[in-house]
Amino acid sequence: MPPPQPPASAFTRKGKRFFVQRLEKASHFSALLAEIEFVFKNPHTREFVLYFKERFRPFPNIVTPLACAIEHLRRSDRNVRTNETFEELEETSYLMPMGVLSERMVETNPVGKVWRYESPAEIDTLLDGTLRFLASRLQWERGTLHALEWSLYELLDNVFQHAQVQAGYFMFQIQQERRRLSFCIADQGRGIYASFSGSK
Repeated sequence: MPPPQPPASAFTRKGKRFFVQRLEKASHFSALLAEIEFVFKNPHTREFVLYFKERFRPFPNIVTPLACAIEHLRRSDRNVRTNETFEELEETSYLMPMGVLSERMVETNPVGKVWRYESPAEIDTLLDGTLRFLASRLQWERGTLHALEWSLYELLDNVFQHAQVQAGYFMFQIQQERRRLSFCIADQGRGIYASFSGSK
């Protein structure tokens, strides 16, 4: 049974080549992932190629799970290549997420990049770098930055507490005109439903 058709103008596929026009909504990403899974049902298929034909805004809620999915495929002995791309997308490090090291968090502007973390200690480093950056760039009402730190730690730590995997993926952006922060955390774990199975 073929996968569902992609949303209009999101992407087209020719064999193992995916020509992406836009990737800005969850429905776009879900359809792309379903098509990729369909292609890999052929046991002889070991690779697919992405062509980003048009520029789109690389939001965290799309780029983070894309990076997570690509790493999962690579660990399953499948390769992902890009033949056409654009600077804004490449700057997110979605093809090779950033490792969390103290010096890297200090030296690198952390906004707009996908970070891969593998331990509670790395969560601390990731949060420290993220909050230091946010504190220096934005004005905060009393207590709100501390509340954000607590909330983000709970979400980041869920990867180890509930997903039962060895790594999580994190990205954030500042949307100045809309006065909004955008965060995304992704993992390759067992999913919310399975994490609650056996609980009260």
